[in-house]
Amino acid sequence: MDISNLKCSVHQPHFFPWLGYLAKIASSDVFVLLDDVQFTRRNFQNRCKIISSNGKENWISVPLKSASQSSRINQMEIAANFSPNQIMAKLDAVYTKSIHYQSFRSEIAAILYHPHEKLIDLTTETMKWLLHTLNIPHQLEFLSSSMNLSHQIDPNQRIIDICKHYSATQYIAGSGGKNYMHLDMFEDANIEVCWQDFKHNPIQYYSIDNKFHFGLSSLDAIFSLGSEATRALIYRHILD
Repeated sequence: MDISNLKCSVHQPHFFPWLGYLAKIASSDVFVLLDDVQFTRRNFQNRCKIISSNGKENWISVPLKSASQSSRINQMEIAANFSPNQIMAKLDAVYTKSIHYQSFRSEIAAILYHPHEKLIDLTTETMKWLLHTLNIPHQLEFLSSSMNLSHQIDPNQRIIDICKHYSATQYIAGSGGKNYMHLDMFEDANIEVCWQDFKHNPIQYYSIDNKFHFGLSSLDAIFSLGSEATRALIYRHILD
């Protein structure tokens, strides 16, 4: 690691995130989980996409207790009706015949059946498991909530402050950031923005239905390809 040219990326925690998310981590020297911002409903923070038994895209979700619209991610609590059995049944229905599924089934079940009160604890465990399984170096102990940043500051300034906290000179952003990031603020802070574009350069592989589906959970690739091939696929799409 070149400590004079650190790359930093920041993202909300996701539940068994997709391959592009992991490629962002693999491209980074420092990865920070943005856990103290507003929870976004019907997003990927408490659910992920898989293939259904009929080949269509489907969701596995973690139900949450009712909370105000302004609740932050690290305040969200898992509802009493959360059913690991239901999630495992969905995975079994689709992936039982996949040659790699049984190698990882018990580990995934252990994560889901372990009691978690808050969503952040469960999602962090799913991400740590993915990074360990795929042998991707990570520093997931970095949470934005531990940095005592003001919740009133501009979102761009929040990212800049996080980069400065770790002395990072480069920030890795998804292509969607071009729609809302104030690049002049990063330039003034001497932080270079590096873009990752997976819409025009997708991480492609064939799922169990012999088709490519954009944005599926990394679980699908692991079950379809195995951990080593999935890791190789991710590392073909990281930023130098």
